[in-house]
Amino acid sequence: MPESHFFTAPESLSQQVADFLLGGVDAGRLDLAHTLLITPTAGATRQVNRRLKAAGHKAPASAQPMQALLPGRDDIASPVERCLAWSAALENAGESVRQALFWKKTPQTTAELLKAARNFNKLGDLLAEGGYALDTLRLPAPLEGGFEQERWAAIASLYRDYLGQLETWKLQDPNALRLQQIQLPETSFHHLVIACVPDLPKAFETFVNQLESRSIPVDLLVWNPTKADERDFDRWGRPVEKTWNERAIAIQDQQIHVAASARDEARRSARQTIAGTASLVVADPKQQALLASELRALGRQPYLPEGKPLIRCEAAKIALEWTEFVQSKDLRRLRRLLELPAFCRALDPENPITPADALRAMDHLLGETIAGHLDAAWAASPALPEHAPPRDQKIRAGVRRLLGTVRALLAHPALEVLERAYPGEDERPESAKRVLQIGRELESSPAVRQTSKEKRQDAWSAQIFAMAIRAESLQSPAEADTVTLNGWLEAPWLGESGLVLCGLIEGRLPQSLDGDPFLPDSVRPELGLNHNTQRLARDAYLLSSLLASKQPEEVHLSFSKYNSDGDPNRPSRLLFRTGAEQLPKRTLHLTQPTAATTARPKRRTEWRWQLPEALPAVKKISPTQFESYLACPFRFCMEKVLRYERAPESAREMDAAVFGNLIHRALENFGLEAIRAGQRMLSFTEQEIRERVQQLLQEAALEQFGPQPAPAVQVQLANAATRLNAFARVQASCFAEGWLILDVERRLSADDDNPLQVGPLKLSGMIDRIEQHAETGALRIMDYKTFSSLKKPAQTHLGPASHNWLPAAQVELTVGRRHSPKTWTNLQLPLYRKILEHWYPEATQSAPPETAYFVLPSDPNETGIYPFEELSENLNPGAYTSALDCAEAVSQAIAEGIFWPPQPFRNNWDDPLAPLFVNGTPEDSIHPDTIVQLKGGVR
Repeated sequence: MPESHFFTAPESLSQQVADFLLGGVDAGRLDLAHTLLITPTAGATRQVNRRLKAAGHKAPASAQPMQALLPGRDDIASPVERCLAWSAALENAGESVRQALFWKKTPQTTAELLKAARNFNKLGDLLAEGGYALDTLRLPAPLEGGFEQERWAAIASLYRDYLGQLETWKLQDPNALRLQQIQLPETSFHHLVIACVPDLPKAFETFVNQLESRSIPVDLLVWNPTKADERDFDRWGRPVEKTWNERAIAIQDQQIHVAASARDEARRSARQTIAGTASLVVADPKQQALLASELRALGRQPYLPEGKPLIRCEAAKIALEWTEFVQSKDLRRLRRLLELPAFCRALDPENPITPADALRAMDHLLGETIAGHLDAAWAASPALPEHAPPRDQKIRAGVRRLLGTVRALLAHPALEVLERAYPGEDERPESAKRVLQIGRELESSPAVRQTSKEKRQDAWSAQIFAMAIRAESLQSPAEADTVTLNGWLEAPWLGESGLVLCGLIEGRLPQSLDGDPFLPDSVRPELGLNHNTQRLARDAYLLSSLLASKQPEEVHLSFSKYNSDGDPNRPSRLLFRTGAEQLPKRTLHLTQPTAATTARPKRRTEWRWQLPEALPAVKKISPTQFESYLACPFRFCMEKVLRYERAPESAREMDAAVFGNLIHRALENFGLEAIRAGQRMLSFTEQEIRERVQQLLQEAALEQFGPQPAPAVQVQLANAATRLNAFARVQASCFAEGWLILDVERRLSADDDNPLQVGPLKLSGMIDRIEQHAETGALRIMDYKTFSSLKKPAQTHLGPASHNWLPAAQVELTVGRRHSPKTWTNLQLPLYRKILEHWYPEATQSAPPETAYFVLPSDPNETGIYPFEELSENLNPGAYTSALDCAEAVSQAIAEGIFWPPQPFRNNWDDPLAPLFVNGTPEDSIHPDTIVQLKGGVR
């Protein structure tokens, strides 16, 4: 058995371990040159080595447990090569094996095969920690028999094929080598020191036993600042689960800070760290980005010991995005590349295109054509004739130069593009060197060469490259005056007297193991594998030890009630580990109401927005514009009277208006054809209608987007086709009921010989569809709606009374089965009825026309014709009159120039006028003279 040494001093663990090693050297018991030091993390190793260096000693060889079991060989398969071997084994597996492994859906695509391969890699790594191989594992009782027995037999068969595949490439599985090392150790060290590893893997126990059988001395160091009984640890220094999972933790309420948000917690933790001599420990990795941001705001640079993910560097983005772009020629991907200065250099090294010029050309191109493909963009950008305006000539020349250089670069693979982007070897950043190195290693790998040759798929090579880069981090030494974002397991090893520990939430502390598709947590204890109960004991022990090793005022613990995404957090269960008498008080403390510390910035000037000119007089209005005024008269003035608009954005897909107009165009053309058919339209079948509207949709799309629409547009076109299929079903029923299409897209103009007046303003607008019943002669107005989800007329026309600000908009109606006060929010259908009465006075005098929505939502089952029943005289006498009275009041107010007061913005998107009202009421944000004008006082 190893010789155990318990450290009970309140000093940092790194100092105590270093002192133990130095003491062994002084006593002649240890030779650091032939000693292997085992630590729980690489960060712990760095802390110990720093202490040894300060004492003038060279650090011993060191590793983490599973890393130490891997012999130094050149033929060890990399994670990528292992994935390729698993993928090959999966593809070659028999149907019975695949069926046992995946039941219904077996992996087929490149992405699915690589995902399955990564899962098998993880399974092999996990079992290796217990000293097991995939083909020799004796199943625990819960997994014996039935489906699980068959599945594990299939895994064993697949594993043997996997090993055979590696052998053909002259590669070795790292876990197979670890298992060999456990049984027959090949060592270059003469002494082993296991330094305070609270969750030592079972496989390493077996390895140590083999070492001791060869008379290699082993020291086991155990951190015990709480001075717990030595029986509270097992013989390998791990905390005993039953003991530590029941023991109270000596936390004082004043040590725990409850933050309202993740941002508040990050800000407070950063300030506490900088204010004193404290180490910063982050239990929740999601907090790292916020902490880094707050530290930079305080003038300090954050440092991640594990390094910056290589995938985030510019060179990796160029390599991966370019590889994907060559395959897809997707312009949106090209635009992301153009945001990288190094890529713009690669386009034309001798005469570089600036990122600003490239992005300007790309945004113009995307905004003009919604082209999603390089070839479509090139076809849509021919050279302009000489007589074209100079401005258009300049823009088109920039577009063609950009597209031309990109087309010429298509023949160059990603690594060559990187060399063009970073031409000088000496000036090339380390990140670019590492990406190039990974690419060259993949090119020389026999596994990658053979697999890529067999697949003959660029997608396969691209995903392998991406997988290799994602697994890498770029490490660099910490610079002076940086603040290290330490992980939880590094906390005992830090040398500073103070400790700021943030992110103490459930799932992170204790760290919970996610559900495993092969080895659920319930069977892991029997196999000696790491499990949640063990993790709980480990983290309870570490937190207790940290608190015991420092003064109470030196330890600051915190968690936030909500994470950075706005989702609620649960405080760590370890924070509730107190005596029964103190538990109610602790619970109140952890669940206390908290207020965010962030506040919107106050105005720093006396600037107030002012009308640049007198308001123009309004002479006409459309039925749809009443909704805008009822929502907010001020925004109506800005958008409809002053014609203020947002700056145009590059079109990546159809917005709601373009999507709706496309469907409207197809339905308008269908309606015109039906009108030409006369009474014969009543015999149209659902199939005939479906085929025709689909053809009309294709024609409209071809005219607008060309033969190669952007991928997002293609998805939207498929959505539109689905909606029109549902339209055909409803329309066939409509014809069967005897409804004839009388007119489509009929326009009412304010300049007509017989205009229609609402109050002082003339009404203008267009009605989607007018129908007449073949037998009764009744008229019906319908408005097509392409809402994402079903909305009936009452939902869009009537709002809660609490939203009312205009007395004339108040109305009491029966909606559903309830009679309640409402407010008019939209007057479209009542005014359409008014227009129909204007056009057909005799037909509408005998029977009021019906108004309805023809709704084509995303869910085709909800497609249908929905009458505005609440406007019916039978249900709500006076409702129609109330709507017209409201329309006249709105018309009168607009004519008088009344566009006040502003109303709350109630839409789901960002308010475009929010900058006018930042941190203030309208009266504090708008010039008093302008307010007088908007109230109709000055014209």
